[in-house]
Amino acid sequence: GDAVFYNCLISTCGKAGDLARAEAYFEELKTVEKPNAKTFSVLIDACIGLGDGAKALTYLEEGRKLGCINAHLTAQAIHAHKCLSRDGDGAAVLEEAMVLYEELREEGVKMDGVVMASLVGLAGAEDKH
Repeated sequence: GDAVFYNCLISTCGKAGDLARAEAYFEELKTVEKPNAKTFSVLIDACIGLGDGAKALTYLEEGRKLGCINAHLTAQAIHAHKCLSRDGDGAAVLEEAMVLYEELREEGVKMDGVVMASLVGLAGAEDKH
């Protein structure tokens, strides 16, 4: 459907550093079709690429409400927390990431090795602060 086309547009804009345009395409997509997990993945990736962890987590929550969360998006959410840790209390950010991990696991998201590696990476990054 249209989501594949919009996902390509969102991804391209994100890679070009044009988050505003990526978000505009995301909003346009929502008028014609429900975003899917890939839509949220490319949008969250764009946010992380620009260091906007808070916005990435906002989109994660939107995807969560639509039932689009999978292990890949969980790993991205953990990476989004890395963006947050640059400006805040690293231990608190790690705790927030762990709470999100547990919530998603309890909601039935099947976790994989990439998620676990992301958690270990976040914990390791916090040890260096």
